[in-house]
Amino acid sequence: MSDLGYQCKDVGKPTRYLGAEIAEHEIRGADGTDHKFWSMFAEQYLKLAIPTVEDQQGDSFGKCRGVKTPVESGYRPELDETDTLDDYKANYYQSLIGILQWVVELGRIEIAFEVSTMAQFNCNPRTGHLRNTLRIFIWLKGHIKSKLVMDCRKRDMDQFDFPEYNWTCYYPCAAEVIPDDMPCPLGESVQNTVFANASFAANMVTRKSVTGILTFVNGSPIM
Repeated sequence: MSDLGYQCKDVGKPTRYLGAEIAEHEIRGADGTDHKFWSMFAEQYLKLAIPTVEDQQGDSFGKCRGVKTPVESGYRPELDETDTLDDYKANYYQSLIGILQWVVELGRIEIAFEVSTMAQFNCNPRTGHLRNTLRIFIWLKGHIKSKLVMDCRKRDMDQFDFPEYNWTCYYPCAAEVIPDDMPCPLGESVQNTVFANASFAANMVTRKSVTGILTFVNGSPIM
């Protein structure tokens, strides 16, 4: 029985993962060498979702082609005083937000802020909220092929002049807790990088803030 082996069927390179499309993406490095990395994208999903929204909106969808931002520049949804949507349109608005949230999950993280902002008005959406949510679909149509690339190369952070802060006065006893019986690490080390920013008290009504956090392992955004 010890000589018994199991042969796995060769199904080729993967093309989908949890609804997202995945494929190899080639990047040319500074040294002229081509590197291949896995990427994930939502092109097929958007090609099904966007025409459905276009058909529902008719000519009003095409009037805003070529928009340069997902939502109107300077738009403050919390100050929107346009008419409140009726129950049918409010339900439609919520379905659009659900589609966009799934698009973010499929790798289109560049619209995460706009989608989360517009989702705050699911309970009582207005005409202006619907208009800007539809604008996100129009923007996506113009950027339908964008991909999220999982670049496994480490980044040269020495080229950036990040300010250094001394937090010992706030966390005087802070130390990394490492188990005594921790096994020796195998393989190469990885580089963890976190970027964070916040729109402090940006909401003109509630003065709430929105915090954005982007976590990388080497060159791959993971959170």
